[in-house]
Amino acid sequence: MSGIFGLVSSENLPGIPGKLTLMAAQLTHRGPDGIRHWHRGPVGFGHAMLAATPEAVNEQLPFWAADAALAITADARLDNREELLRTLALPDHSLPDSQIILHAYLRWGEECPAHLLGDFAFAIWDESQQLLFFARDHMGCKPFYYALINGGMVFGSSALAVAAVPDVGACLNDARVADFLVQHLEGVDKTCSFFNEVSRLPPAHCGTWRCGQMAMRRYWQLTVKPELQLASDEEYLEAFEEVCTEAVRCRMRSAQKPFFTLSGGLDSSTIAALARNVAGQEQSLSIAVVAGIRAETAGCLESECIEAVIAQGGCEPRFFELGELEQWGLASELFFQNMEDPFDQYMSTSTVSALIAAQAGSRVLLDGIDGDLVAGLPHSYPDDLLAAGRVFEAWRETRALCSNAYMGTASAGGMFLRSLLRPLLPARLVADRRRRLQRSHLRASCTDAMLSGDFAERVGLAARFDTLQAGLNSGEDAPLNERQLATLEAAYLTAAIERYERAASYFGVEARHPLLDIRVQEFCLRLPARLKMRSGWTKYGLRLLAQKYLPPQVAWRRGIGIELGWPINLELMQRYFAKHGADVAVVVERVRPFLDPAIAEEALALRPGTHAQDSDLLDRWWRWYSMGRFLSKVNDVSHE
Repeated sequence: MSGIFGLVSSENLPGIPGKLTLMAAQLTHRGPDGIRHWHRGPVGFGHAMLAATPEAVNEQLPFWAADAALAITADARLDNREELLRTLALPDHSLPDSQIILHAYLRWGEECPAHLLGDFAFAIWDESQQLLFFARDHMGCKPFYYALINGGMVFGSSALAVAAVPDVGACLNDARVADFLVQHLEGVDKTCSFFNEVSRLPPAHCGTWRCGQMAMRRYWQLTVKPELQLASDEEYLEAFEEVCTEAVRCRMRSAQKPFFTLSGGLDSSTIAALARNVAGQEQSLSIAVVAGIRAETAGCLESECIEAVIAQGGCEPRFFELGELEQWGLASELFFQNMEDPFDQYMSTSTVSALIAAQAGSRVLLDGIDGDLVAGLPHSYPDDLLAAGRVFEAWRETRALCSNAYMGTASAGGMFLRSLLRPLLPARLVADRRRRLQRSHLRASCTDAMLSGDFAERVGLAARFDTLQAGLNSGEDAPLNERQLATLEAAYLTAAIERYERAASYFGVEARHPLLDIRVQEFCLRLPARLKMRSGWTKYGLRLLAQKYLPPQVAWRRGIGIELGWPINLELMQRYFAKHGADVAVVVERVRPFLDPAIAEEALALRPGTHAQDSDLLDRWWRWYSMGRFLSKVNDVSHE
């Protein structure tokens, strides 16, 4: 979770060191171990260092290899470094990951990203070719933003850092403001940012810049391969455990003791259990976990599951409770101080977890996202069984889903009837109904956000909803594995990964996601459907793995329990508004131009702390306040 930044120009851009300084000012939270600049001719690189691996402790970035006339700045963790060291014949096993990438570029040139495994964003200046080469990892776990300027290119780990360069001429992207205010459009695509001139490099993409021209291409694509054929569930489980354990082991490589989030859910608990097993094999005494619980755990499913995992031993727990919000107050202050994107406003559990890890001296935080997409199937799986003529299995799965997932809150008969009728409806009727629902959803979202109709029309909000829905509906009539692939390719997952990365970065911590390892994803795509859902249990194979190491109440947990995050968010909002009083109203005024005065005036008058508020009003004000604080940052770097 370091920060990288730089610029290159074919027109001898003046003042490169000063521009690097402006960019570095937006990334200081990403560089607790120091910020360095490098400048040579038409190019300048910068690096905000977070030494998150043992090899990075003495690493110096940007790095200039004079003999090869190559420079690199990188935020990288390579999970196949030992394989690369052998393949590239590099005897020094203490070599930092960034220099391994440089050697990979020397061997394979622009094909090098396809040989890398892990999380990375990097830029290489090839002086002999006067070429800038850059790449982002397969899932987008590391950020990379860029802007093209007259005869040049600017890049960095945040949009604010890129926008800080005056040559970019950054202007606020009003459409992205609308995305945020209506809440549903964060994942509209993989490229837009809050500045018109600044874009995100999509995951699994690399590019070049030379002589004022940029080219970009995709270097990796997750694909559906033939189903894995093993003799028994036990063999599948053994193979699943092997790939998951390796993904965890790779992400435990850290200069300090890594921390693990423990939410009480299946995914994070399984990751912690596998890590505990790895630690035992490597003679470590225990793993460090951070967990949010209720003071009264009885009746709170998450808290009870967390305590059950801790009771097994091998964990050093650090708890934070809903009623003790001193940590939340500090986390919110640091969040607003370092905020790179307002979409992070609801990441309070993640930000406090990162803060606690940082206070304990750790730089790494492992979590369990996103087991639902990687190891499970959608609840529409009975529809696929019906389509295959397996009526009895479809009915059995529907009944079991209602018991295990919905815990009796849904009617099995009603669900099954809808599944039976759905294929009989004309495709045009289904499409028309979907469009009507989507338009109704758009109108309701604009009303809830109190958005100005003129503003919504000016930014093309309806078209953005259409783009979003087209992405969500992509492949809905395709075979089951292709639909699962589409969810893993969705822009919403990219947006979520980016959010987790930023939430940790605000506190000098690197987020790592073992279940998003591409080896785990490729394996799960090849698993038979019966190991992704069986007897109403989603993520069935992951549950089989979990039951080897976790109490049954965690491995076979029913329902979703009481979500701690939302009550915590509400309490945080109330306390924050009570503390900051009138200053809140001043900040929120910055959002007024985007709102419909006819419906927003009353809500704007009901300032939190002066009236009794419901959760909807608190939520709306928190949204407005977060955007107001971000607009202040935009104003600081904008050069309109």
